[in-house]
Amino acid sequence: MQAVSNWRDGEFVRISVSLDTRPRTVAVPKDLNPAVKKSAKAKAVFDGLAPSHRKAYVDWIVEAKRPETREKRVAETVGRLVKGEKFW
Repeated sequence: MQAVSNWRDGEFVRISVSLDTRPRTVAVPKDLNPAVKKSAKAKAVFDGLAPSHRKAYVDWIVEAKRPETREKRVAETVGRLVKGEKFW
């Protein structure tokens, strides 16, 4: 795949890069937060995860259609966090 631009071969381009220091926050569902807080290990691991991994766990839980599935995923998430597992 070739990138499309208005530049021609031999032209100079000035590019500016800046560090994005905005905090990355993930809204934790009401049912996940207390479950994670019950285990100090799970909370420490969850808090230490990169935002993308936290978001993956949260999305997986929120996408459950049935309440039983959601409860199961919350419990499985806590179990995986206790083992120190990232989402992927």
